Amino acid sequence: MEKKSQNSQPVDIFSFTATDATVINEGASGIQFFNPHYKDAQNEVYTAQIRILPNINKLHDTIVHRVYYWLPEGSKGFRYDSPITYLKQPAPTKDFNCFCPVSTAYWQFKDSGDARKIIFAKSRLGIQKYYGAIVQIVNDLAHPENNGKIMPFRIPVEVYKLIDAAMNLSEDDIKLKKKAKNIPGIFDGHIITLKVTKKTVEGGAEYRDYASTVIEPDIAPFTIDGQTMANDAAGQKAIMELLTTAFTDYDVRDLFAYKESDDNTKRKVKRLLAGQGFADVYWEHLDVTNDAKVIVPDVPTTNGAAIPQADNAAKPTKPTKPASPVIANDGAAPTQKIDMSQVDDIVNEVTKASQQESNSNQDKEQ
Repeated sequence: MEKKSQNSQPVDIFSFTATDATVINEGASGIQFFNPHYKDAQNEVYTAQIRILPNINKLHDTIVHRVYYWLPEGSKGFRYDSPITYLKQPAPTKDFNCFCPVSTAYWQFKDSGDARKIIFAKSRLGIQKYYGAIVQIVNDLAHPENNGKIMPFRIPVEVYKLIDAAMNLSEDDIKLKKKAKNIPGIFDGHIITLKVTKKTVEGGAEYRDYASTVIEPDIAPFTIDGQTMANDAAGQKAIMELLTTAFTDYDVRDLFAYKESDDNTKRKVKRLLAGQGFADVYWEHLDVTNDAKVIVPDVPTTNGAAIPQADNAAKPTKPTKPASPVIANDGAAPTQKIDMSQVDDIVNEVTKASQQESNSNQDKEQ
């Protein structure tokens, strides 16, 4: 759903197609978001039907995204929002710089031939995305008082993938003569039935799972206060008034769009990468030469890989075989020699723990 062009002209929300509503980026503020959680449902299955609303100011900003990295810091981590969000989009200003040191370091480390750097790049510098939109809560079984409300919603990656697949058909889907669904359409839109359940992973950590979420196959009528809106002058007027209020109350770009990191976050990024041997020149106003190196604690696992011990991460088990080499946590040489045959196994172990920490952070933000 990512397009290369944007249309800043007034849009006709009653006649746009699935290809018109695209994805740009994201951000945050202190307002209330729609936040379905299995803990808020009696049977730990939170079921709610929502409708994504088209952005009347710019259809390309109906669903927005942000590229970020979850980076290690001590026993926890921090999020760095990356300007490469705009690599496939027009930059916000002509002087905007899409350079991202984390992305650059990733490719340098990955192609370095150094097993330690390859492991660090693949396990700790993986790109992640974050999506958001303004939605109408059509039917919230857990909290009926939400019905009819308009709220911003951080779209989980699993749900976004369903939306993207429905709106942008694969070549095989086209050959099978399937038709794209215009999810945010007014009179040809579709309801998304969210089912939020509990997922327990190795080690006992619990997260929200959206695997049972579906996009309803039938076109859904647009309703306001429980009343179906007709495709006539009166219905269109009522819908326009609702959307105008919604996108005045909620600036989707302010809520979800990329925002440049502050110097404190940049310093942490630079300190981390410098400790791993990344020597490119960037952010010259931030000198980390004398800063303490970022420590990524070494925790042994069943195969001896060094993984970050997050507060919510799976507890390490006692090794059942001789320990494999670990990754040095200060950018120095590894404590034991790592050969290339061990890279994939160590990457899998480190990535698993890192992803648990990142998932937990996202789950708290949802």
